[in-house]
Amino acid sequence: MSFTNIGTKVSANDKTSSTFMQATPSSAIAVGRLAIAVCSADAISDTGESTDHTVSDDTGGVGNVWTRIGEMSQTFAALDRAATSVWYSVITTEIGTGNNVIFTIASAVIAKNLIVEEFSIDGSDVTVEDYGVGQGINTQYPEAAVSGLNSGTEHLFVFAGACDWVYYFASPDTDYTNGDQQTTIGGTGGSNINSVIDYRIASGLTADTCTATLTADKYWVAVLGALSEVSGVPPDPDCLIKMIRAAP
Repeated sequence: MSFTNIGTKVSANDKTSSTFMQATPSSAIAVGRLAIAVCSADAISDTGESTDHTVSDDTGGVGNVWTRIGEMSQTFAALDRAATSVWYSVITTEIGTGNNVIFTIASAVIAKNLIVEEFSIDGSDVTVEDYGVGQGINTQYPEAAVSGLNSGTEHLFVFAGACDWVYYFASPDTDYTNGDQQTTIGGTGGSNINSVIDYRIASGLTADTCTATLTADKYWVAVLGALSEVSGVPPDPDCLIKMIRAAP
């Protein structure tokens, strides 16, 4: 089983005071694909790991289930604190160009970004083997780490970073590929949020650390998740034999 990057399907920002933002994909996110959402915004809490963000879509009916990999808010005092979260969904209802992916926050904020990256998978589902979070005070290298991974499987490592400024993420870790970078614009630099998604697909690892680079020292938060695929459950051979014998 393996992961393959398809590309960025949503890259949007919003700078109006509200509890949500939404955006349509540039092209449909197909059934069976893995969608990874990175949501970044002004922080509304200073608790570190938090649950202030929610992701959903408006495909109707049962829709798609979005699961939080990790969420981090800055804990230190700052005029503009950042928060970021990473989510995944194995798509069961196509998200077309007439649908929206929706990023909701527990309280109204001004600056917010939404990125959705699409991957193909061979399995029927994925599981989060581990995730790690990090934060920095006036440092240049956003970082997070994971460990305790199954070395016998391929992993998709997803890194999300956010800082309270405009276009400050300069380059990904040398082992990672940048998926997308998004930023709000307008007003003073510190009133904006810059966010990034980087990823790595690799086998044989039991741990990994992702260290991105900013153009200068900033306040930042980061989340790193390690996902592996889950294969479909094969039919019970005894059950199939009984069905065949019972058939007219």
